[in-house]
Amino acid sequence: AGLFEEGGRYYAFTRVIPTHHNPETALGYGVGHGGLEMILSGILALLVLSPESFTASDSVFWVFERSAALLGHIALSVIVFCGVRQNKKRYYLAAAALHGTADIPIGMYKYGAITLRTCDALFAAAVLLCGLVASWCFRRLDTQGYHVDSQKGKPGNGPPKNRIFSGQN
Repeated sequence: AGLFEEGGRYYAFTRVIPTHHNPETALGYGVGHGGLEMILSGILALLVLSPESFTASDSVFWVFERSAALLGHIALSVIVFCGVRQNKKRYYLAAAALHGTADIPIGMYKYGAITLRTCDALFAAAVLLCGLVASWCFRRLDTQGYHVDSQKGKPGNGPPKNRIFSGQN
């Protein structure tokens, strides 16, 4: 899953939306990817299981797990985005490895090696690690003073002023 999803992110940032080099692009992509996954998994759960089979604690842990997954998708999108901005494919590989690390507890739970609560705790720890790496990547990108002209996709004076984010409504 990690290679496929991170490959999709890499493809999107390099081919589908290559001229959008502002941080909001990475955040929006992560929210869209994670949000769609959250909605589709919720619909699938409702179609497969009866509403009576859900307990309150199961629902709370499902929301916790899906929220953590959403944050993970945002973090992984930031990592791949920073790799594309710096033209370093190792960020893609790091994101794929982190994604795989986050998926390990899920596989362990499916084979009965750990409980659901342990799975959620390990998954949350992996997502926290993704967030820390994403934060490091983003800070490193900022400290290098790398600005990209969003109109041409080439190094320049930075993106044009955006009245929505500049406070000029």
